[in-house]
Order: sequence, then structure tokens, then C-alpha cells
Amino acid sequence: MNLTLTSQLVGFLIFFATGAVAGAAYDILRIWRAMFRSERRTVFFQDFFYMVLLAYFTFLVNLAVNYGELRLYLFAGETLGWFVWHWTVGRVTVGLFRRLFDFLYRKFFDPASAWLRRTSGKLLRKAKKCAKSGQKRLQSWKNSLKHHCSVVYNQRKAKRKSKKRKARKRGVRHDEADQRSKTSEKHFAARRNRRLRNLRHHAPRAAAGGDQREKARARFRGTTNQNSRNQKR
Repeated sequence: MNLTLTSQLVGFLIFFATGAVAGAAYDILRIWRAMFRSERRTVFFQDFFYMVLLAYFTFLVNLAVNYGELRLYLFAGETLGWFVWHWTVGRVTVGLFRRLFDFLYRKFFDPASAWLRRTSGKLLRKAKKCAKSGQKRLQSWKNSLKHHCSVVYNQRKAKRKSKKRKARKRGVRHDEADQRSKTSEKHFAARRNRRLRNLRHHAPRAAAGGDQREKARARFRGTTNQNSRNQKR
């Protein structure tokens, strides 16, 4: 299909305007990101859907202008229009909106969010306390609705448990005292056995020593008697 120079120029200008419109749409997306502080993952998906929609829009414009035929100068005009908008009007508008949202976040949104977090934390703590107190009151109310015999039975059961615990403690104490008495008795028995052994071991020696002493005394008496007799003679 042969096209005149004027039709080609008109098609180039139309695609240039299409690129400018696409740049303006991307600036709206950038302002949206500055407003809500999008993360990297959300930025990736936003760019992906933007390119898909831009491709579809470009196909529709090409179908209306050039009957769907692909021309390189048309895509060059669209690219040129997108960059011209991005580096001129887009830079100014996006810069202004970013400064505006930074100011709003710094002065209003961040303090308000911090206050909301504090108040929500306090409310949650109070709600937990109220829930605990309500559970305790409900439990006491249920106990008050029980029959008097069942309540007394529960009280008796609790008393029996406490008595059993005290008896166990006393039994443990008695066991400890019995063990101490047994150990002391064993100790005294061992000492008594040692003394008996020592006496049995030293008794023959003591008896032998006593016999020798008596013999020595008898000898001494005999010698003294002979001396006295000699002196009398």
C-alpha cells in the first residue's frame, strides 16, 4: 500500500501523540506509587500490566491509522512522544506530586498512623483484660448456678486433697526421721563393736602383765624378808 508523505506525516504525529498519552498514563502510575509507597514486587506487576495495555492500545491505533500494517517510523514516533513527555512535563508533575506526598506523609500520615498503632495496641490490651475478667465472671456465675450439694462435694474433695498432701508431707518427714535414727543407731552400734574388739584384743595382754607384776611383787617381798632376817641375826 503506497502512502503519500502527508499521510505518513499524519501517522507519525498521531503515534507521537499516542506516545505522549502513554507517558501521561505512566506518570499517573508513578504518582500512584508515590501516594501508596508501593514495594518492588507490586512495581514489577504494575509495569508488566502497563506494557500489556500499552501494546493493545498501540495495536488499536495502528489498526485505525494504517490498517494494521507495521511501519517502523510509526513506532519511532510513539517512542519519541513517550520520552518527550517523560523528560519534560512528566518530570515536573511527578516531582511536584512526590514532594506533596512526602510533605503529607511527614506531617500528617506518619504521625496519624503511629497514633493509630498506639491506640489500637491499648484497645487490644484492654479488650484482652475485659475478656479475661468476663471469663472469670462467667465461671463464677456457672459455679453459683450449681446445686449446693455439688458445691459442697467439690469443697470436700478439695479438703481431702489438701489433707492427703499434708499426710504425704508428714510421711516424708517421718521417713526422714526414721532414716536418721537408723543411721545414728548403726553408728553407735559400730562404735560399741569397736570397743568390744579392742577390749578382747587387749585383755590377754593386760592379764599377762598383771601376772608378771604379781610375781615381781612376790620376789620383792621375798628379798625384803631375807634381808630383814639377816639383819636380825
